[in-house]
Amino acid sequence: MTPEHIALVQRTFAGVLPQAHNEPVPDKEADVEESAHRALCSSGLSFSIGDAMNDKAWVAKAAKQPMVLETVDLGPLGAEDVEVAVEHCGLCHSDLSVCTNEWGISQYPAILGHEVTGHVTAVGPHAKRLKVGQRVGVGWYSGSCMHCHQCMSGSHHLCPQVQPTIVGHRGGFATHIRAH
Repeated sequence: MTPEHIALVQRTFAGVLPQAHNEPVPDKEADVEESAHRALCSSGLSFSIGDAMNDKAWVAKAAKQPMVLETVDLGPLGAEDVEVAVEHCGLCHSDLSVCTNEWGISQYPAILGHEVTGHVTAVGPHAKRLKVGQRVGVGWYSGSCMHCHQCMSGSHHLCPQVQPTIVGHRGGFATHIRAH
């Protein structure tokens, strides 16, 4: 984690974590990541089934700006999509790279977080093999076409229409996430 990344995480969570836990703002990489994780967990996000219309998420509005907690609307559930109530979401260097537009591919506003675990809260009518209440994870990719040769052979990550979870899609720094 670069000093710029550490500063960004400090600015984002400085107003949440130190007051909540009476801790100084961290300055070492491991301390920053642990503090950011605790800030996300203690930020007042609620996890109730069927409440995705009032989804809350940490939103990056522009490159190199602190994220802000906002209410967002996920819109209608796609026919092959599932909705997941986020229980845990890791903070990865990739999230920071997208937040700072280090790779030049970021799209704002952005909801970061691609290391997600939680429980399925809703299932689209054509989604297969998943049911409400099932424990699932969402990784770097949150969707693919499910029809091409790569998808049909189990190589979803090679799909020409693969959807990265945190670029052009809402990630897991939120109460709910959608995946295909």
